[in-house]
Amino acid sequence: MLVSVTEYRTASGDTATSDAEIDASLSHVQAMVEAFLDRLLGAQAHTEVFTFVSPEPLLLRQWPVTTLTSLDKDGTAVDVTEVVVDKARGILHHRNLLNWAEQVTVTYTAGYATCPPDLKAVIVSLTTARLAGELDVNGPASARGVKKDTVYGVSAIEYDPSPLAKAQLDFYPELGPYVRVLERYQRAYEVAL
Repeated sequence: MLVSVTEYRTASGDTATSDAEIDASLSHVQAMVEAFLDRLLGAQAHTEVFTFVSPEPLLLRQWPVTTLTSLDKDGTAVDVTEVVVDKARGILHHRNLLNWAEQVTVTYTAGYATCPPDLKAVIVSLTTARLAGELDVNGPASARGVKKDTVYGVSAIEYDPSPLAKAQLDFYPELGPYVRVLERYQRAYEVAL
């Protein structure tokens, strides 16, 4: 779990709620955030299988990568020191070592051992709201799909018209106020390789 019960109590000041209730709410909120981001956030081992690999780099589903454990190309081990891993973004540059493989298996460890402070604040806030029964099911309309918010004397808000942004917020409306923070942990769909 990214945020422990003790960390939650320290951040929120909640001393009345039982550990079991906090733990259940933290689990629920973390699962909701991970589903929204389409990735797991806690540090853990992963194995991914890629089929019919082209010369393009491989985008690992989880990041940041802490360790690349093994690579297997069509049943043959590949030396992991022969590839370059952009650990922060989870991109494996295989320098044509894996080209045209029918199947590549990548085993690695990825995720956060310590929850980043901004993400921790989101999880604590959502957990507090869930425990208080105050989660706004629809989220504030002004925060839904906000792409840009400018205040120069007169406020201007630009909404993200993309179907993905709308679909994600329709499915997880309570995350609306936190989209700006969560987007930092989401893979951009047009990744510059």
